[in-house]
Amino acid sequence: MDSKLFSELQFRNHVVTNRIVVSPMCQYAAEPDGLVTDWHRAHYLQLAISGAGMLVLESTAVSEDGRISTGDLGLYSELQAKRMADLVALIKSWSDVKIGIQLSHAGRKGGNSNVPNSGGTQQLLWELVSPSSVSLTKNSPVPRALKYSDITELKNYFIVSSKFALDAGFDFIELHLAHGYLLHQFLSPISNRRTDEYGGSFENRVRFPLEVFEEIVKIWRSRGSVGARITGTDWIDGGIDPLEAAKLAEMIKLLGGDYVCVSSGGIIPITNMLRAPLFQVPFANLIKEKVGICTRAVGYITTYEQAENIVANNSADLVAIGREYLKNPRWTWEASARAGRMLDIPYPYQKTYREMFYDKECKAD
Repeated sequence: MDSKLFSELQFRNHVVTNRIVVSPMCQYAAEPDGLVTDWHRAHYLQLAISGAGMLVLESTAVSEDGRISTGDLGLYSELQAKRMADLVALIKSWSDVKIGIQLSHAGRKGGNSNVPNSGGTQQLLWELVSPSSVSLTKNSPVPRALKYSDITELKNYFIVSSKFALDAGFDFIELHLAHGYLLHQFLSPISNRRTDEYGGSFENRVRFPLEVFEEIVKIWRSRGSVGARITGTDWIDGGIDPLEAAKLAEMIKLLGGDYVCVSSGGIIPITNMLRAPLFQVPFANLIKEKVGICTRAVGYITTYEQAENIVANNSADLVAIGREYLKNPRWTWEASARAGRMLDIPYPYQKTYREMFYDKECKAD
């Protein structure tokens, strides 16, 4: 059976064996100083041997005050970089999956003493910053508006972290420009009320995120691929809309970006978002058609049939699967069985379990 989902895709510096991507998902399991733990080793190795073509590590902070909480991974110190390199080496010793890391700064969404949704009283652990002194909600702390010197310093944080990521052995790097984090805060009129060259018009609002992206491309151009997660819409009047998202994707492509992952929402907690299966795919499809950049769809994609149709219909080039992998790390095996490609996907040498799975699940069909 022909399957577009299980076909190869050529990137700048490597070939991806199929179009399935393990989506970046925050684990909030780091040591308080942002270090990789045994949880990350077990969790990511399990996902790496799933047979997916690409794996993206969770959103990782570029500075101590850029974390969402003290459970966030960081990549701004030599020790963090060493632990991260050891994790990448572990994964690559067992899997040929192409592995990337998503870099981020939480901005006004950070500083939490507890990980999100864990209960208890939250305490603000450090000063929050944002493009403007606009709080996330009416009850949230008001962030300090970034000065020009702060913006220069922040750019350097991203540069340092991207160099650490390259040295750690990642195959690609993904800049987080969505979900209400700092770079999204610059992009969105909801959070960016600046009147200087970093605020106001679309061209000004995209300036700082694209300055960061351009610097990362310079560092990574010869050795790895560079992408970005962007928002297809803010789901709120006066926010980013799909046409602005397409304009941003066009600029990313012109700067040498290899792909965009199109998510949505997050600039404030309550919007007009209507969650449903495949609800973000039209945003990815719009960008793929208008811009022609390699595009990844994400959000409420749960079955092989959904993923196959997205790629086969040219709605997107890649499909990111998140929560389904948490429930079932063998999602790729089941999808490949449905596609009649079970014996073609990568797998570790210890193959007995997979052959038993194939006998039970595939031959029964």
